[in-house]
Amino acid sequence: MLKFLSIIPLVVFLSSCGGGGGGGGSDGNANDTVAVSGVGQTITVNSVDKTDLDISGIGNTINIETDLGALTLSGEDNVLNFASGIVVDSCAVSGTGNTAQKAGPVTMTCDDSGVGNTGF
Repeated sequence: MLKFLSIIPLVVFLSSCGGGGGGGGSDGNANDTVAVSGVGQTITVNSVDKTDLDISGIGNTINIETDLGALTLSGEDNVLNFASGIVVDSCAVSGTGNTAQKAGPVTMTCDDSGVGNTGF
């Protein structure tokens, strides 16, 4: 019984760590991943690792302060604020009415098949 009780705190601790998955970055295996699917949120993407950003939400403000491996934007009426010096490896925009604002030079070439998107 005592052995069982001493295992419970260990299991609780390990489960609170999150268990990993869905990222990596620092170890070179994969980019971090951020998905924005909500409505009316303000989100800042800031990581030491390159990040893949998938936006399917509506009316969000996304502050981008880290380089992106992939930007996929299928949402509507989102505002993306890019910090100066950001590099985006690949970009696909299929949403409607989205706006990219750049604080300075941003390296990005987007395939924009959406309607009414500006700044990409």
